Amino acid sequence: MAIVLKLYKHKDSKNKEIDGKWYAKTKKMQEVDLDEIARLLAGRTGMTRGAALTVLVEVVDVMKEQMANGRTVVLGDLGRFCYSVRSELFDQPEDFDASRHIKRILCRFLPIGHRTPGTRHMRYPLLEDLKFLVADKLAADDEEE
Repeated sequence: MAIVLKLYKHKDSKNKEIDGKWYAKTKKMQEVDLDEIARLLAGRTGMTRGAALTVLVEVVDVMKEQMANGRTVVLGDLGRFCYSVRSELFDQPEDFDASRHIKRILCRFLPIGHRTPGTRHMRYPLLEDLKFLVADKLAADDEEE
């Protein structure tokens, strides 16, 4: 399987250098939920789907609890998760009111990276070995078969 891309023509009447050029965006495909992930894990590990689902649900609960305590959760080569906030500006520190000034709470994810020895090059295990297909070419390939 691969990540499906859709190609779009850029429209920018203010900047003629980039007007009419093309760019790619990922095409959203079907979702996979915790139950499906549990089924797939069970098939790979020999545990039951119920046991895998229990572990996944508990991982989510523990992550939420730990991040709510200001901690960053690091899950092996998957990545790091933490909460961050966006707030409005205020005049003085004593004026800050979380319920009034915090406008957005975000869950940040950063894939784990490893620096290649002797270089400044970063390697991201989660982002390695990805394959891409262009949606229009994919449709054309399907028609030929």
